[in-house]
Amino acid sequence: MGDSQDAKGKGQYHIWSGPENRLLLRSLMDAINNGFRDASGKFNKLTIETRVLSVLRQQLGSKKTYGHYKNRMKILKTRYHNLTDFLRCNSGFGWDSETNKFTADDEVWKVYLKV
Repeated sequence: MGDSQDAKGKGQYHIWSGPENRLLLRSLMDAINNGFRDASGKFNKLTIETRVLSVLRQQLGSKKTYGHYKNRMKILKTRYHNLTDFLRCNSGFGWDSETNKFTADDEVWKVYLKV
């Protein structure tokens, strides 16, 4: 099965390290704060390559491409939506901004973990 995937031209999976993730998010925030988004609130490919990925290359020697960026954003958006659903749909849960952790009474955790 691995041979058929190679025949289709799939590349190796490139893991994003912790420093790469942090720098990616910091670079995206800088780009937002500097007004580099278009009217719809999105970044174009040139902006990502020149303002975000170039920072990763310069500071960390990363070899991430625009394709890697798009895949990472898909993963981060999924995680974000899962967390917002968790907070919105599960009564009793909250967020502690000081510790950056979910909060809930012991009874709420017991019910959640039981499911």
